[in-house]
Amino acid sequence: MTFVVTMGSPRPPSSSGTAHREQFREAVIAECHSAYRLAGVGFRAVVEAICKDRGATGKNIKARIDNFAQVANLPQDLLNGFHKARIVGNDSIHDGVAYARR
Repeated sequence: MTFVVTMGSPRPPSSSGTAHREQFREAVIAECHSAYRLAGVGFRAVVEAICKDRGATGKNIKARIDNFAQVANLPQDLLNGFHKARIVGNDSIHDGVAYARR
């Protein structure tokens, strides 16, 4: 069974590297082609890669996002976007939820 939940796509931080931009672009392409589960996993992968590249620590992606946000002094809206991408990706891969574009 597929659930469709509406949520906007996170935007990549301007300081992200070329590899992160390419991953983000692929997730956007998936979303534009209504491959919402794939897009959700892609956006989550971007967030995880950025946290890893920036040396964020923690036992799971939630903790690594929080650590990265604290160390990098991320604005609250960007932190919220990272957590939305994490939730969308987790729901997409683990529960088969397909998030639709707004």
